[in-house]
Amino acid sequence: MKVIKTAVVGLGRIGWQFHIPQIVSHKEQFSLVGVVDVAQERLDEAKEKFGVNGYTDVAAMIDAEHPDLVVICSPTHLHPEHACTAMRMGCDVFLDKPMAIDYASAKQIADFAEESGRKLMVYQPHRAKGVDNQIKTIIDSGIIGKPYLISMASWSYNRRSDWQSLVKYGGGMLNNYGAHYIDLLLYFAQEKVTRLHCITNKIISVGDADDMVKAIFETESGTVLNLDISQAAALAGPTFTIMGPYGAVICQSNSGRDPIRVRWFDPKEVPDVEVSEELAAAGRKYNQDDAFPWHEEEIKPDPAYNVDFYQKAYEFYAEDKAPFVAVHESLAVMELIEKCHESAGA
Repeated sequence: MKVIKTAVVGLGRIGWQFHIPQIVSHKEQFSLVGVVDVAQERLDEAKEKFGVNGYTDVAAMIDAEHPDLVVICSPTHLHPEHACTAMRMGCDVFLDKPMAIDYASAKQIADFAEESGRKLMVYQPHRAKGVDNQIKTIIDSGIIGKPYLISMASWSYNRRSDWQSLVKYGGGMLNNYGAHYIDLLLYFAQEKVTRLHCITNKIISVGDADDMVKAIFETESGTVLNLDISQAAALAGPTFTIMGPYGAVICQSNSGRDPIRVRWFDPKEVPDVEVSEELAAAGRKYNQDDAFPWHEEEIKPDPAYNVDFYQKAYEFYAEDKAPFVAVHESLAVMELIEKCHESAGA
């Protein structure tokens, strides 16, 4: 089995708490050979904990360590520079989301990967979450019919003051959480968006970037995709609300702890009804709720639906299998994020 020599650029929360632990836990497939960060104390910490050399420059690290794969977890505005440097020097790239600060920069990275013949994939971890995949399975089963509304929300109360709160670094919740949830909305719907409307605002963030997002997308078949993000929400509504003509799916969170609630009926069990043009409704009855043989179920999240993203990464980078997340899908997310900014006047 090939072991992929892997380096990590950026030792912040995502690099340190998410990528490096997964690299280390997949030691038969990945070998951590170097790290890059601007903070010497973080490099020293990586040296002490993992025995790897640290660098403040991407090119210098590649020259010294010769990695096969560079995992880029640096701030968003640095992604094009770091990704293109790695690919130019013969490395494949695993890029954290969002791809870049804007669509043009993301396209630059994708084009460079194609021109250089290097492999590129974007880390979209929500596609690996069991509850997300379980809900997609329920949608795909057709039990509630083709959804006319797929709504996703992220509610929290969090006064951001780090670089993610600053526009100049590509911060803001549309870029940050939006990259997760827009990708999932497209993943659930499996359709292109034909029009959208978006509103962004800054409510409690210390920086100048948005911390509230409301976006509505319409797909080519008319399905409405709704996105709510607020870091000024003192109370939380459900994360997932999916409505179809024969039922609905609701889940309070994607933590994997809350049950997935499903309510549906079999349309074959519902009698046909003809429209009446009479102005006096029979029996003064205006609804037929009693005609629907409703079924209800609370489904426990099943860990079997979890996906090992780094296993998928290994299959792509080492075994030449299809990418778990295709580049064109990541570009579609970036294009919608940019159109949302335009719609919001940001």
